[in-house]
Amino acid sequence: MRGDDGVGSRDGARDGGEEEAEADDEAAEVRWYEVDHPDVVKTKRELLHSCPLIEVREEAPGVRVGCDTSAVLSIHLKENGGGNADDGQRRRQAAASAPRPGHRTRSSSSSLHLLPFDLRSSPSELLTLLRSSSHSFDPTAPALFVLECVAMYIPDDSSRDLLRALSAWCADAVVAVYDPILGDRDRDPFGRTMEANLARAGVGGGAGRSGRGGGGPASSSSELSLTACRTLADQADKLFECWCSPHRTSSSAGEGGRVAACDMLSAYETVVPPSMRARANAAEILDEIEEWVLIMRHYFFAVASNNGGGRRVLVLSP
Repeated sequence: MRGDDGVGSRDGARDGGEEEAEADDEAAEVRWYEVDHPDVVKTKRELLHSCPLIEVREEAPGVRVGCDTSAVLSIHLKENGGGNADDGQRRRQAAASAPRPGHRTRSSSSSLHLLPFDLRSSPSELLTLLRSSSHSFDPTAPALFVLECVAMYIPDDSSRDLLRALSAWCADAVVAVYDPILGDRDRDPFGRTMEANLARAGVGGGAGRSGRGGGGPASSSSELSLTACRTLADQADKLFECWCSPHRTSSSAGEGGRVAACDMLSAYETVVPPSMRARANAAEILDEIEEWVLIMRHYFFAVASNNGGGRRVLVLSP
């Protein structure tokens, strides 16, 4: 899960140089927060420090979280691509980072807050960690939370509590969710196969299972979000209830939030521009088009805002 706060806004017509300069200023104000299981955060931290292409510095003392410690890292791109990188890697990096004609070069440094946290725990503990002096998450600033295959691993109750807590805490926040959907158990054989394969990998498939690693904090329900919300409509309803509803009152009919959701096949056909689809289609010949369609229909992408017109938009597969 990532939460990015402090993102500025741009309005009005400006010349290209002024817009680029303002974009650089905005980028400098973005704070990146990476929340993950403690073991995963430890591995990410070690990989960042060992990467030859970047220089990583500890910016501020972390916060003790159980047996682990959070971190605030300053990440700088090395000018020469790192002493251990081979010539081919250096050339690729130089080509990728070369300024385009008429564009200014942007800063090559960034800050990252690494937070070791089990999302099956109480959301209030996560909020305490975010608002600590080391991390200073500002709930009044615009925020974006990205949950990429997160909810599928945790109990549905924990997932709902997390969404409600973050949405209620932040004044202007958007959440983007990407997860599998299994479909109707009685009418979707592909979904049943997915469910069986995930169960064999230790995800779902029985009472007491609680996702990656198991043995997490106790939850009032052992059913994972993966099996509790099996359809696109289930997921859209969940986001509308948990992300948008905390901001709706009986006296504020115009407030609340909005949800847009679609399966990945619809996203490919409608959200992805035609030029990008043409480039992807030309990259590789796909023999099993039917299987690809089935897979795309069993993953979804949804975006919800807690500061909108109280409308829900559901885009179904074509």
